[in-house]
Amino acid sequence: MTYSAVLLKKLRLPSFAQTEQGLYGFDWSEIKEVSDWNYPLGVTAYLFSRVELLSILKVVNFKAPNSLESALQVYLPLFEKRQGLCTQNAIAVCVHANLTQTEYINPALGNFSIEELLKKWKQGLQIDFRKFYNLPMTTSQLADYEFITRSNG
Repeated sequence: MTYSAVLLKKLRLPSFAQTEQGLYGFDWSEIKEVSDWNYPLGVTAYLFSRVELLSILKVVNFKAPNSLESALQVYLPLFEKRQGLCTQNAIAVCVHANLTQTEYINPALGNFSIEELLKKWKQGLQIDFRKFYNLPMTTSQLADYEFITRSNG
């Protein structure tokens, strides 16, 4: 990931070391400026231990994704010392189509309200997600959404 749609800037990459499992390890503290590469408690396409996350969710207060992410930062000292792991290519992509919260302004979100997306769904439409396949993350994060007729199978 070389560009942050939220920060609206190119990202410097940390050093990577390939693991036996085909993942790439990195140090969350290597990049010093604000970056996705030094933010271990994001909620966009991050993977966590289910047991650990459920334990945390029982004790933090939140209303929406942004307040959850903010509340999780209390646990930063426990996570920033762990090795970060990633894949060479994206295996999960955040679809920035809808505004799911009104707590914070995010320049990459809000193309459609939840009501607008529900209306399109009821009209038998869906986002043409296939057009995002095999695109670099930098391109897919900022691509416009097109709607196609939803198939039933």
